[in-house]
Amino acid sequence: MGILVAKKYKTQMFLNFADHTYVECGTGAKAWSCWGGKSGGTAFNQGIGSTKRANAIAKPNERAGITTYLIDGVCHQAANRILFPSGIQVAGARGYGLSLQLFGIYGRSTFDFHPHVSGDLVACAQPNNLSEHQQIKRAIDIKLIESARRFNMTGLRRFGRAQQFHRSQNLKSYHALIQILFADKLSLKRQEGLMQAKFDAETRLFILEKELKTEQIGAVEFVKEFNKMTEVFQDDSANVLTSKQYETAFGNDVDKRIILADPQALNDAFGPGTSEQVYGDSPKNTISP
Repeated sequence: MGILVAKKYKTQMFLNFADHTYVECGTGAKAWSCWGGKSGGTAFNQGIGSTKRANAIAKPNERAGITTYLIDGVCHQAANRILFPSGIQVAGARGYGLSLQLFGIYGRSTFDFHPHVSGDLVACAQPNNLSEHQQIKRAIDIKLIESARRFNMTGLRRFGRAQQFHRSQNLKSYHALIQILFADKLSLKRQEGLMQAKFDAETRLFILEKELKTEQIGAVEFVKEFNKMTEVFQDDSANVLTSKQYETAFGNDVDKRIILADPQALNDAFGPGTSEQVYGDSPKNTISP
């Protein structure tokens, strides 16, 4: 059986951008870009899984059905979908805590996870040489993944992209997520505060999605408003949680704010020059040394 490797690299700039993540097979002969680059990154998680199945999930454009960037998800969700056969996530990437809470493990759109595809691409076939520690690590995220199967995938397959259902389902999924993150030890008051923050973010994203699709706003305004929404969500969550709890949920200090809208992905999604209009001329999407 082949090995699927989660890789990441940083956007080198003055802003607090999330890491870009992508997937590579263990031999290094095949990679999937996930709304960004697919070389030069650092491996940070890996698991045994069918590389043929991963390749089928990634089709047709290596984005795994994350069709509308910042609406369906970001590179983290695309990578998680491709990593699905291995049972691992891109947990550990900078900004993943934020994207996980906004979009869930696998994003807000349906995808075909090809349950009947197995085996490996010829270029990716290799012996199972994962250490015992690595094989144990593969099982760490099983609760979150099972939660996503239940709340994200089954429901979305059944009901499609009905927006009202999306919000209801995403709130249920988020409630399950915070139960897992905090091992059912978060006070009811703090849970209610987080659920309100999530509800406000979902409502704002629903409005932005509608305005973008009906061309009431352009891509640049949409991205700017999306960034404002994510900042407010982080602020609201920080006001609810202790510093330690915030770090558990978001993976970074309580006074840090992460930006998910990656410059390269913006240009790919909305056209060349979009990132410069959003961020100015300074930001460059490059791999950190």
